[in-house]
Amino acid sequence: MNCAKCGTEMKGADLLAGMSRSMMLGTKRKSMWDSETMCVVDCYVCPQCGAIELRASKPELFKTV
Repeated sequence: MNCAKCGTEMKGADLLAGMSRSMMLGTKRKSMWDSETMCVVDCYVCPQCGAIELRASKPELFKTV
């Protein structure tokens, strides 16, 4: 994937959040009987300009939420 700001190829990176090595994206439960939708957040950084892009690893999970 290329950087939207400068066109340089972006590199995968870890965005550390607390004790976890992976950030998670999820939905709030409407009630205690509803299940949560969750997936890992992938992080990319541009080595040229420093722009950061976050992407859901499985965006299709959120189509019906």
